Amino acid sequence: MNRTTGGGGKQIRRREFFAAGVAATLGGAGCVGAGGDASPLTDAPAAVVLRYYHAADRAGDADEFINGVATIVHSASTFDRRLKTDRSYWTEARTVVVEGVTVVEENLGDEQLVDRVGFLGASVLPLYGEGLSAELDAIAGENAVVRATLTRRDGSGGELVREWLLATDDGRWRLVWE
Repeated sequence: MNRTTGGGGKQIRRREFFAAGVAATLGGAGCVGAGGDASPLTDAPAAVVLRYYHAADRAGDADEFINGVATIVHSASTFDRRLKTDRSYWTEARTVVVEGVTVVEENLGDEQLVDRVGFLGASVLPLYGEGLSAELDAIAGENAVVRATLTRRDGSGGELVREWLLATDDGRWRLVWE
């Protein structure tokens, strides 16, 4: 939905304005972004996914983005290595607007995680060879799947959906895989 602002006639998409307001509020409170202490409000699974996209908005280049996101990646994940080798993650994260984030599943067990190997892809495959590894067990302990609904800033391509697996790591929610 487009709304015309007073005076200059600029159009602002209501959802983009809302998402920007949430990010600005959380960022201004020191709650979102790399290195800040997490509170229960900003350490929930959906909030961590928002932190990922917020880090892209704040980063001046891909290296700054990677360093910022490293603080919210699970220690058992290979996602941080993928970020370093595939700069398209930064490119995409900078070109989208988060329309919404929703927790769609919680506390998947070992078998459910293995069943979702297509979703987990390269992040889980290295974790088990001869049976389930300690890393996979750690991820299976407390986890959530978060769906991010996105649109491109330039309006092209329609709606995008990304699903993220998050798990707790030392009591804090962290990204495992997108």
